[in-house]
Amino acid sequence: MLDFSRIPLGERKYLFLDDDVVVQQVKMCDNHEDLFTIRQGHSELYIAPFWEDTEIFHWDDNLQDIIWIENKLLREYVASHADFGIQVRLWVYDRLITANTIFQKTGHKLAIKIWYRPKVIQKTLFQELYGYFEKKYGNQKRQEEIYKITCQYVSDSDKYPSPHVTWGAVDVILIKDDMYEVDMGGPINYPWEISNLDCKIISETQKQNRAFLTDTMMSVGFAPLASEWWHFSYGDAIWAYFYGETSTLYNPIEDIS
Repeated sequence: MLDFSRIPLGERKYLFLDDDVVVQQVKMCDNHEDLFTIRQGHSELYIAPFWEDTEIFHWDDNLQDIIWIENKLLREYVASHADFGIQVRLWVYDRLITANTIFQKTGHKLAIKIWYRPKVIQKTLFQELYGYFEKKYGNQKRQEEIYKITCQYVSDSDKYPSPHVTWGAVDVILIKDDMYEVDMGGPINYPWEISNLDCKIISETQKQNRAFLTDTMMSVGFAPLASEWWHFSYGDAIWAYFYGETSTLYNPIEDIS
């Protein structure tokens, strides 16, 4: 087995963490840390839930549906759960504020797109994305390969603790002072190679933008996800394994009733 802890962080961030390996190496614990409610307009952080975004259009109708499905599911969920607030673990909030202070020095601001993802939505997303890849690859790949590809973008919550269900993971983008989104070479929630942190087909500027975001988030303690340039974890199993911790800080929290 690869000794992940011996790999320099600068290289480690480009390696996808296999769920099977992570759960074998990390003990699941919870420090019972409080949730912090981020109030829009009363925080240094800019909150821009992606389910309020304009729909992304793609020539591939099947991919179009996959890109947009989480927006639809979360919009419906939020509408039926009045107590669905903008909440993260307290230490996560502190680190987001610290990262944002660094970004502001260069005329940027951190924008939070998603924080907690209900388990019921997590399961639906996994099923839908698995079905997309199954249809795309047909007989070209075995079921096990399709399953592994799907896990790069959505955790199978029936088997593994999803980062977003712990309230310790966030999806973020960078915006400039003029409120324009920094170009990362592809939108969030795009389940394809262009979302990989080390994607080779984007421009040098886009690569530098991704590196700026990733390195800054890592400097305050977050762990990146190699298959999604926008995803950062703290306190969950991915974070623990990435930084060589023996146990997590956070366990999944049950859905809002």
